[in-house]
Amino acid sequence: MFDRSFRQLRTDLAFEDWPSFNQLKPSVDISERDNCYLISVEIPGVKKEDMALTQEGDRLIIRGEKKHEHEEKSETLHRVERSYGHFQRVLTLPEDAQEENISAQFKDGVLTIEVPRQAGAKQKTKKIDISQ
Repeated sequence: MFDRSFRQLRTDLAFEDWPSFNQLKPSVDISERDNCYLISVEIPGVKKEDMALTQEGDRLIIRGEKKHEHEEKSETLHRVERSYGHFQRVLTLPEDAQEENISAQFKDGVLTIEVPRQAGAKQKTKKIDISQ
């Protein structure tokens, strides 16, 4: 709980995850550029039609499902190490995000989201005194 609160205090994109037993958690990389934020989400084995990207207020929500496709063969299967199931990642947009111009593309198992930044928006910085 404490960790989640501090992550939400960050001025860049913050994470809120809804943990669940058997729930997948795709890896997310976030980079900041002068004019935008780039978010890369690794979702190998998921089809474009099996996921959704929505915006609710200041949050981007990535939902989907990695389906288990079982093919009958004459061989005996001894071990499967691939994960299947539902996933959800929630990212809080920073204050300088141009929410109306967000774009996304999905290629080779990677969802890339571009969040444009408002020109001239400055990050607020405040010094906090440390007492003894």
